[in-house]
This record gives sequence, structure tokens and C-alpha cells, in this order.
Amino acid sequence: MATGTPKAALGTVGIGADADRVLDDHTVCYPPADPRTVLEPLYPDRLAEDFLALCLPGHDIPGDWAKAWAADAPKFLLATTGGLPPYAARAITFLNAATERWPHVIETLQTLEPLLPTNPADAHDELAVAMADLVDRLAARRLATITDPATRAMIYDHLGLWQGRAGRTEKVTEALTEATRLYRSLSNVDGTVELRLARAALRLAQSLVSLDMNLGGAMEQVARAAYVPHPLARPSEATAAIREAVDILRRLARDNADYEKEFADALFVAAFHSTYLGQPGQAVEFAREAHELVGRLADGNPAKWAQGIPLTRLTLATTLAELEPALAAELARETVDGARQPARDNLATYGHDFAARLIIHAALLLRFGQIEEALAAVHEAVAAEICYREARGASDDGDVWSLILMLTVVEVWTHASTDSAPTALAATQEMLRRLSLHPPAGSRSALLLVFLNLIHYLQRLGRWEEILATQRVVIDLIKSSDEILSDGGFLGSMGAVGVLFVISSMLASLGQWAEALAAINETAAQLYANGATDSLEYGLSGAIAYTVAFMVNLEVGETTNYYRLLARDEAIAVLHQFAATYRQLAHENPARHELGLAVILKIRSESLWLLGRREEALSAGEEAVQLRRRQAQNGTAEHERHLALALRRLAEKSGDLGRHDEAVVAARESADIYGRLGPEHAVGKALHLVAVNMRQVRPAETVAPAEEAASAPVAPDDR
Repeated sequence: MATGTPKAALGTVGIGADADRVLDDHTVCYPPADPRTVLEPLYPDRLAEDFLALCLPGHDIPGDWAKAWAADAPKFLLATTGGLPPYAARAITFLNAATERWPHVIETLQTLEPLLPTNPADAHDELAVAMADLVDRLAARRLATITDPATRAMIYDHLGLWQGRAGRTEKVTEALTEATRLYRSLSNVDGTVELRLARAALRLAQSLVSLDMNLGGAMEQVARAAYVPHPLARPSEATAAIREAVDILRRLARDNADYEKEFADALFVAAFHSTYLGQPGQAVEFAREAHELVGRLADGNPAKWAQGIPLTRLTLATTLAELEPALAAELARETVDGARQPARDNLATYGHDFAARLIIHAALLLRFGQIEEALAAVHEAVAAEICYREARGASDDGDVWSLILMLTVVEVWTHASTDSAPTALAATQEMLRRLSLHPPAGSRSALLLVFLNLIHYLQRLGRWEEILATQRVVIDLIKSSDEILSDGGFLGSMGAVGVLFVISSMLASLGQWAEALAAINETAAQLYANGATDSLEYGLSGAIAYTVAFMVNLEVGETTNYYRLLARDEAIAVLHQFAATYRQLAHENPARHELGLAVILKIRSESLWLLGRREEALSAGEEAVQLRRRQAQNGTAEHERHLALALRRLAEKSGDLGRHDEAVVAARESADIYGRLGPEHAVGKALHLVAVNMRQVRPAETVAPAEEAASAPVAPDDR
């Protein structure tokens, strides 16, 4: 926290009188990474969870653990004026995690529930995840004792809503499957349950096709979801759920006009999904019914419904694309042309809707393989959305390209059938490639986002050559874009580095080792350039370690001990292949690749040693020394320091393996180099190794190096 906020928080819980001392004591125990902040979180998190649980009353641990002030502290901290405080999500997350080992904490969570949002749409992303975990925990507790079917159905329904907001499709499906089952069992007894059943069934269908959209979905929410369609494991269930929801809402709307809008929205969603579910005929039926319904409603109330007609016409065009492509193209063109002038005349009112229609039209054009026309529609959609925001006084136009491109691609992926998918995919790739060659202002980060989702989609299809081609485009895009790498970019500098980590690991997984190393080198250069590391050497260490970790599915967390992280047989195998590739590259171009080989050998040697494969570790260490010695011959003081470190580590390993003479020689050379470099270097540590190993072979000569080591200044350890 920034220094002002914690004092207010401490005052809220009644210990503000001596807040400065509390903050000073905490800083001593947990020094913050950023000196401008205080109250660095306790790590590991379990320590914080246990501390919180012990302070809260209700456990049976003996001793004076529970504090009187702690009982109401969580409520006081969250019940601030002006809405929830920024730390609310973190507080809920810690308390929720603590319930795993401390069941009494759930009582505290229940007291906080009234202070928290009830509508998932009101929670920002971090809070939504925390709330999804909380609702999950409370639902399990309540379902264990509640037997009333209606109440159980509503609990599952509520759980599905929050899990959907957190993007947890499988949990959404589980919860809504049970909710619809319970609602269905009650529908013959209680007519009011039917509406809940219809809504839950429609959301269940959406989860079964892995779409996280609201009914009638807002463009922004789809774009944020960065949606990629999953293989459909249960298409028949999704189709049945859609049909059930539509049938119920049709009946309700026939008896009560208040339900007509919800019925129209449901038809729109049903048409949207049915093509993807392999039901193009049903999609056309739903789209025609929606178009007829909205047309009839517009006749009675043009002011309210007239703007819905173009959308239903475009939906109909989209569903007709497979069955009657010529008619679909004509419908879409006429609809967009007819909306263009009204939108231009009143951008503040119609610009956003016009952009949405252009997106649907662009996706349809891509399905027909019409790339230039689709590009023109995308450009026009971006311009319309920007003008719409400007006309309404909005200044946050930075995400427009992300919005338009993601929605266009989502539309293509969702509606393309098995037959048209190859054409649509090829056209989409080509459109994005053309955009990346000469990216319009503000579009580079958006292109990166879409390319990453495209790679993910291609992985699902197993189209590896296309993945490689797309990754090369992404690397070029990142290298050439200050927009992506700058702090103000979509991902920020570290985010772009993270993308390169993923790409390098994927390239290596595909056997493209040299290209993977090129991505690693670029990652290291970016880490060094943005100040994340103080040398290219350490940038390479991080890039290699994280890439290998991605490849073998290791949990990286916040570790900087790469040797321990990669002390796994599967990680060693990857390091071995990287080393072999670096050797080949270094033979062809030593100046460019010897540094990378040296870093790989260092990491491999230390990780092998921790793994207990000591002879292999020693061999890698000896190769590293030879390489470092060659670099140091005409190199800088930095090269000499790395040679000294490689020699000292070789001495450590040689000594532990009983090769004391070799250890003495390596340690003495390391000490000599450190001595030349200056007193701030680790000469004492090297001399200590000389003395320790000398004692085993020539005890009489031990005193001198031991005394030198004792008198040498203490120096920080090298990495």
C-alpha cells in the first residue's frame, strides 16, 4: 500500500494511535520491494492466512491468540464510505483461503456478505474472482444443510452467475446443470419458476459452448473475454438447453407482452449459437423468428424497436451464409448501407450500433474470403466507434482496435461451419497479417492480443506450421513496436516479455530450437532494456529459466532461484537440448551466441547438482569455465567476474566430490581474479575454498589462505 492508505486502515481498526511504530515494525520484518510503500504482504501466503485465522475468534488453539479488536476488523475495513476499498478483493481472497484449514473463518465471511456486490456485473475482474471463490465456499456450506429444492436451485443459479463472471466455464456448467434440473422438477408445481428455468437454461447453453456473454451481450464484455471456442463435448445438451429456453420464453411472451424483449434477446442468442452447434437450419429459424418479432414490435412502437431491425437482419444474414450465401451477402450489404448515413448524421446516438453492424459484416466477408472488403469494414468500424466516443465526450479510445478486432474474430470463429472454417480462418490470418505489415496508429497491441488468441485456436486445430508463421509475425510485431513495449501499451513491457516467454516455449515444444533461442535472446534484450535486470547475462538467465518452466509446466511464482526451480529431470532434458543448439550456433557465430551458451551451462550445472546428478554437474561446470576463460581473454571486467564465479563454483563441486587438488587450483585462480577486480568482490569466499580443500591435501599450507579469507571484506554473493 502507498504510505497514506495504511495509516487510515490501521486507524479504522483501532490501532491508529501508534500507526507509525506498527508500520516501522512491519517494515523491519517484511521489507517492501518498493520503498515508497509499506505493509508488504506476508509470504508465503499461508503465513498470512494462519495469522488472520488465529486473530479471529472461534478456533480452539490454546493461548492468547484471538484479539478482541479482530472480530469486527474485516467488517470495518470493508465498510468504507464511497464503496468497497481497493484492497477488498485481496482481503476476501485471504479470508477465503484461510477457511481451508480454519473452518471458523467462514463465519467472518458470512458477516461480510451483505457488504459485497450481489450482481456480478458490478464487480471488477479481481473482485469478481475473489467473489466467485467466496460464493463457491458459501454455497458448499449452505447446500450441506438445505434440502428445499427451490432454495437449492437458486443457490446453484447464483453460483453459476459468479463462476461465469470469473470465466470458469466448467464450474458454470456444473452449477447450471443442477440449477436447471431442480427448476425443471418444480416447474409443474410453480409457474413462476419457468422464467428462472429459461434464463438458467440459456446461460447453461452458453457455458456449454464456452461463451461468456450476457443475454444480448455487450461488445466490451466479449472483447475482454478474449474468447476462443472450445471443442464441443456436449453439443446435444447445449442444443436442448437453447430449445428449452426459447420454448418457455415464447410461451411467456405470448401470454404477457412484458416478456417480448427477453424473448427477442433469447432468439438472437439462440441464432448466434446454433450455427456453431452444427444446426444451421435451426439458426435460420431462430433468426427469422427474431426478425419477424422485432419487425412486428417496431410497427407498434418504432421509437423503441426500429433500431433492432438492422441487427436482426444481420443475424439472419449471418445464419444464411452457409445455406444461401448470395442472399446473406445482399442482406448484410443493404443493412450496413442503410445504417451508414443515419450514423454519420448522429454519431453520439448511432455510431456504436453502426460499428457493431460493421463488425458482423466484416466477419461475414471473411467467411466468404473477401479480405480487402473485410479490412475496409474493420477500418470503418474503428472510425465509427472512435467518433461515437468523441461525440459523447469519452476520451478512452485506446481499446477500440482491441474491441473491433476481437469481436470480428469471435464472430468468424463462432459462425464458421466445418465447411467454411478453412476459408474463414485463412482469410482472417491474411487480414491480420496485412494489418501487421503497416499497423494503423493504436492497433499494435490489439493485433498482439488477437494473434495470441489465434495461436491458441490454431493449437486446438493442430495446425503447427500456421502457428510457427503466426509466432514469427508476433515476434516481429513486438520488436518493432514501442506501443507494445511502453508502459502505456496494452500489455506493458513485462507483459510483452511474458508473450515472448510463451512463444519461445512453444517454438521449442515444436522442435524449432534455434527459433526458440532467438525469441529467448529477444526476451533477454527487452528485460535488460526496460531495467528489469542489470545486465544481459541476467536477462538471459531469467528468459531461459522461465521458458523452460513454461515448457514443463512448473509453477514459477515469484522465485528468482532458477537453479532450484529447474532441478527437475524434465527441465534438465530441455536445458540439454538448448545447450546443444547454442553450441551449434556459437560455433557459427561465437560473438552472438557464446554468452547464451555460458548461461545455459551455468544453470544446467547448478540444477544438476541440486538434483544429485553430480558428475554431470561437474562436467557442465568444467565446460562453462572453458567458455568463460575464452570470453575473458579479450573481454571486460564483467567477463572476468563471471570467469571467477564459474571457477569458484567448480571448486565447490570438485571439493565436495573429493577432488581437492583440482578444487584448490580452481579456487586459487578465482581468488586471484577477484583480487584484481577489487575488494568489493568475493575474494574471501574463494580463499575460504582454497583453505578448506588445502586442509585435505596439504594441511601445513592451510593457515595462509585461511587468514587471508578471514581478513577479506564481506562481499555479496554472485549469481
